[in-house]
Amino acid sequence: LQENNNSYRLGERIRYLKDTSGLTDRQILELPDDRFIRSTSIRPNFGFSHDPYWLRVTIDRGAEAGITWYLELRYASMDNIEVFLYRGSQRLSAEQGGDQFKFSRRFLNHRFVHFLLQFPYEGRYTMLIRVSGQDTLELPLYLLSARALTRSTYETNLLQGIYYGILIVMALYNFFLFVFLRDQSYIYYVIYICALIMYQLADHGFGYQYLWPDSPYFQARAVTLTASLTAVAVVAFSLSYLRVRRYSRLLLRGFQAIVVGYVLLAILSFIVEPITALQILTAVFIIVPIYAIFAGAYIYYRGYRPALYYLIAWSGLTASATYYVLSTVGAIPGNSLTAHAVYFGTTLEVVLLSIGLASRINLLKSERDLIELRRKEAVQRNQVIENDLNQARLIQHNLMPRKLPDRSDLIIARRYIPMDKVGGDLYGFIDFNNGDLGIFIADVSGHGISAAMISLMTKHQMDSWAHVIDSPAETIAILNDNILTRTGGNFVTIFYAIIKPDRIIYANAGHPYPLLIKKDSDIVDELKGRGRLLGIYRDIRCHEYEVAFDPGDRLVLYTDGVVEIGVETEVSDEQLHRLLLENRRLNAEQMMVQMMKSLATMNQSRPFVDDVTLVCVDRAKSGDDVRN
Repeated sequence: LQENNNSYRLGERIRYLKDTSGLTDRQILELPDDRFIRSTSIRPNFGFSHDPYWLRVTIDRGAEAGITWYLELRYASMDNIEVFLYRGSQRLSAEQGGDQFKFSRRFLNHRFVHFLLQFPYEGRYTMLIRVSGQDTLELPLYLLSARALTRSTYETNLLQGIYYGILIVMALYNFFLFVFLRDQSYIYYVIYICALIMYQLADHGFGYQYLWPDSPYFQARAVTLTASLTAVAVVAFSLSYLRVRRYSRLLLRGFQAIVVGYVLLAILSFIVEPITALQILTAVFIIVPIYAIFAGAYIYYRGYRPALYYLIAWSGLTASATYYVLSTVGAIPGNSLTAHAVYFGTTLEVVLLSIGLASRINLLKSERDLIELRRKEAVQRNQVIENDLNQARLIQHNLMPRKLPDRSDLIIARRYIPMDKVGGDLYGFIDFNNGDLGIFIADVSGHGISAAMISLMTKHQMDSWAHVIDSPAETIAILNDNILTRTGGNFVTIFYAIIKPDRIIYANAGHPYPLLIKKDSDIVDELKGRGRLLGIYRDIRCHEYEVAFDPGDRLVLYTDGVVEIGVETEVSDEQLHRLLLENRRLNAEQMMVQMMKSLATMNQSRPFVDDVTLVCVDRAKSGDDVRN
C-alpha cells in the first residue's frame, strides 16, 4: 500500500484454494504457498460450487500509506464472504457479510459488500477471504481508500442513475404512446422494460438494498425469478412486434415453448435450491437472444422491414453481453468499456426497439393509407357494380309481362318474387294469329349481370319470332342455335307450351316439370319431356309432346326457387303436389295467395334463397270469371 495509490485491484494478486475439508482460517494461514493456485484473472470466477473457496492476499503497508482501507466486492450476489486479517500469526479482525444476512447488517448502506480494514503498523499483513454461496463465486475484489470508495460510489451511482433513467423514460414514453395509439406492441414493450428494470435491480443489488432488504430468502431467488419474467416479457413483445403469427407458425410454437419453460423455471425458483435454479437459468438463458436474432432475421427476410431494428437490437445486446462475459473470465483484457458493456447493450436495445416501434407505426400508417385507398377504390367499384345491378334489375323487371293476356277461355295468375341479387328467372306469353297462346318459363343459371343479359337475350328471341313457329320443340331448337355461343358458360332451362282449344303441345329442355291437375281428379300429372340444357349442346335432342287440356283443368309452371326455398329447406314433389290438391277448389289468384303463404311458412318466414316464379293457367269453365 502506497501513499499515492488509493485503489488496488486484487484479482491478479490473490492465491486461492478449494476447501473440501472444512478448514479454519488458522489452518489456511499455516498452509504452504504451493497448496494455493495463483490467480491470473482480474475478475476470478469459480462458477457454481458447493464447496467454499479460500483466498489469500499478502499486503505490505508502506510507511506513508493510510491506516484505514475498505475491501469491496463488486459483485452483488455473493451469499457469504468472511474476511480475516492477520499480522504474522496474530488475527487482527474477523468479519462476515453477504446476501444470506439482512441488508441492515452491512457495514455500509451500499449495494456491494464492504469490510473495514485497519493497518495500524507498516509491514506485511495476510488477508484470508472465505467465499461460499448458491450463486456463482465471482470475485471482483478491490482494496480502496475512503476517498477512492467515495469517488467510485459516486461515479457508479451516476452511471446507474443515467441508465435506469433512460429505461424509465422509455417505459413512460411508450406507455403514453400506448394510451393514445392503443397498439398492443407498446404495452408489451413497456412490460418488457419494467421486467428488465426489475432484473437489473436484482442483479445489481439495488433490489436488495431498497426493495426487499429484510428478505435474504427472496434475494437468493430474485435473479432467477426476474430473469424468467423478463424472458416471458421478451416473447410477448416479440410476438406482437414481429407479427409472428402472420409469418411463421413454427416460430410461434418455438416462442410458446420458451414461455412455458421460463414460467416453469420461475415456479421452480421457489421449489428447488437457488443454486439449482441458477444453474438451469445459466444453461438456458442464451436461448432467448439466439432465438430472437433468428426470428428477427427470418421475418426481415420475409419482407417485414421493422424486424431490422429488432435484429440489430438483439445482435447488439448479445455482442455486448458476450464481450462482458469474456472480460469477466479473463479471455480479453478488462476495462471500463467491458465493465459497462451490458449497460450499453441494453440501452442500445431499448432505444433501437423504440425506434423500431416508431418505424412500425409508420409502416402501419402506410398500410392503413394503402388499405384506405383500396377501400375507396373498392367502394367505387362496388358503386359501379351496384349501378349495373340496378340496371340489371330494371332490365329483368321489364322482361316480365306487365299485364296478362286478355283471354276468354283462360284464367291466368302469376307470382314473381326476386331475391336480392339479380336472378335469371323468366316467363312470357306468345300470341298466335290463330288464337293459340304460347307460354314459356325459363331459368338462366347464375345471378347478376350475366344472367340478366342472357334473360334479356332469351326474351328478345322469343318475342321476335316464336309467334311464327307452331312447334315448341322447333322453337326451342332455334333458340338454342341463336344463343349457343353467347351464354359465356351459363345455361338455360326452358319449358314452352302452345295452348290450343282442346290440348297443350309442349317441349321441355331441362326445366322442372310443369304440373297438370285434371278436373275433379286427385292426381297431379307431371308434364315430363326430354331435352338438353340450352347454351351448352348444339343438339339439344328436344322432343315434343301433347296432352289434353279441358275446361276445369289447371296447368302450373314454376322454377326451382319454388322447391329450393331455403338453405336447409326444400319442398319435395309430394309436398308440392299436396299443396296444389289442397287448393284446387280455389281460383287461380286465390290459389297463388295460399301457395305463397304455405311456402313462407315452410321456410319459417326466412328470405327465399332463389327467385320464386309461379304461373297458373286454368281452362275456363262455363260461368267462370275470366278477368285476369
